Amino acid sequence: LSNGGVGLFLIGPPASLKTFLLTFVLKCLMAKGQSVRYSTLEEVTDLYFQRDGVSLESELAHDHFVAVDNLGEIINKASPNALRRLLRRRSDDGLCTLLASDLSPDDFKRQYAAVQEQIAGQCIEVPCSARPFKVAAHFEDKKRQLGFVEEATHAD
Repeated sequence: LSNGGVGLFLIGPPASLKTFLLTFVLKCLMAKGQSVRYSTLEEVTDLYFQRDGVSLESELAHDHFVAVDNLGEIINKASPNALRRLLRRRSDDGLCTLLASDLSPDDFKRQYAAVQEQIAGQCIEVPCSARPFKVAAHFEDKKRQLGFVEEATHAD
């Protein structure tokens, strides 16, 4: 990943480590001195309406990397518009956005039709497997190697 505006779109069933991967990537980027932000679609939608006097742009548009997790069933009809606005702004500024959804690809396309083309143009789609155990072990090893997890010590 780089600060070129191209991001990742992780899509897969629940428990396929999408959130784990997002947070792992963000921690690696933080370790390299990048400014990062983790958010959910609900938080993005709240900021879209400038709740509590805080705007979407002031909160999420300037970090080098922003992850938006939980792109699931749309509860608020404004959510796709909020996501589209965030992606447009970040793309215009050459900033990277990471997304994750546990919807099936067909359900995602149906529910997020208004922003689907924009996501496809800005993010590399990464399908996540429902059998993540080998991947989980690999990332746990990497986290230890990078110092994100302390080795367990046993007292005698």
